[in-house]
Amino acid sequence: MLKEHKKTMILSSALTLLPMAAGVLLEGRLSRAEGFGSLSAALYVMPLVMLAVQWLGVLLTLKLPGGREQSGKTLGIAFWIVPMLSIVSCAMVCLLALGVTDNPTWLIQLFLGALFLVIGNYLPKFRQNCTMGIKLIWTLADEENWNATHRMGGKVWAAAGAVTLLSMFLPSGIGSGVMAAALAGAILIPTVYSWRFARRKKAEGRPITTRIPKIAGNRKAAAGTLVFTAAILAGVAVLLFTGNLQYRFDQDSFTVEASYYDDLTISYDAIEEMEYREGNVSGVRTFGFGSFHLLMGSFRNEELGNYTRYTYYRPESCIVLRCGGRTLVLSGSTAEETRAIYDELLSRK
Repeated sequence: MLKEHKKTMILSSALTLLPMAAGVLLEGRLSRAEGFGSLSAALYVMPLVMLAVQWLGVLLTLKLPGGREQSGKTLGIAFWIVPMLSIVSCAMVCLLALGVTDNPTWLIQLFLGALFLVIGNYLPKFRQNCTMGIKLIWTLADEENWNATHRMGGKVWAAAGAVTLLSMFLPSGIGSGVMAAALAGAILIPTVYSWRFARRKKAEGRPITTRIPKIAGNRKAAAGTLVFTAAILAGVAVLLFTGNLQYRFDQDSFTVEASYYDDLTISYDAIEEMEYREGNVSGVRTFGFGSFHLLMGSFRNEELGNYTRYTYYRPESCIVLRCGGRTLVLSGSTAEETRAIYDELLSRK
């Protein structure tokens, strides 16, 4: 089956890796961007991960029951959604790094809104299968439930896409909340509908039919999917909840050695102002790395404007430095550690 789609796989794989070529062409300009090392990883590593995801998704779609029976347009989603995601996500990274925009929210809203509109249009056309569509225990167990849920779900997803696009024109904080609510509704509403449909059908005593046969070989594919998903989740968990900031004080400068992001070195002579603050400094990340443990990269708020941040998540206290027209916000893992860093900088300034 894969041989029939050889040209499509070659072209879609090339598009998935296209951001790597963009990284080479723009390397001179991007090298001046803050966090260039992390930016390079995004442009060179992320497309390779996307390529692996695309091949796994296509192979599972063609291997598992129901996948081969999809129409050409519906099957095309399996081939093209990952390349599109790769190009758009890397384009967003480049636009932020080059300073074309300092607020990525509207880019996310534009992409997700368009994506949900397109998928919403195709959902009613999905035939029952194991890889694409709204895969719930009730939709996979009953073809009638699948069809009804996907007809209704298509409308909900299209509406969620339209609302997400409209949220671009709202203030940033409100727009993000509206987008999150729309996307949550796109998941919850079809799920509740499918559950209620199954309960109603069971109460009426109507027969349940499915086009998906139970094949022993599917267990291997399911196990492979489970292992791959577990590996991805484990990697995400590591990024979200681990990492450290280490401060090294040399004779003429100090360096912040950061996990998952570029190190930062500042000369003591460049420090113009220094302030110790109790509590956190709020801001919106415009480029960099953010998790439930560390916040690093370019941020922005009304008070400081654009500033560079190397802190733990919601620190108890912060150090605000102004160096040659540039503002830095730093912290240790505790208020005591942050104070010790401040005192050390004060003694060397």
